[in-house]
Amino acid sequence: MTNLLFGLQMLSVASSSGDSESWIALIAIIPIILIWLVWMFVIFLVWGSAFIFTIGGSILWIFMLVDLVKRDFKTNDEKIVWVVILALTGVIGAIVYYFVVKKGSK
Repeated sequence: MTNLLFGLQMLSVASSSGDSESWIALIAIIPIILIWLVWMFVIFLVWGSAFIFTIGGSILWIFMLVDLVKRDFKTNDEKIVWVVILALTGVIGAIVYYFVVKKGSK
């Protein structure tokens, strides 16, 4: 962050005066600003993806739990095992339940 502030200060100095040193400073600071912008984009992308996967995984888990409660299994023990799996493994268990039970029943 201090590099960016220093670069912006150098940019303002370079734009206000016309000597060659200020233009060299301007050219030197452009890569720092571009690297900072790319880094901020990566950080926002990672946080945004984490937010979307968290919300989506929670919705999937709730839907699979509702499906589990409504579904009739051959034995009660099978239903209890799936409840324990969903309760202890969360989203991973919901994905497994989706492919094994929900998709397998069609």
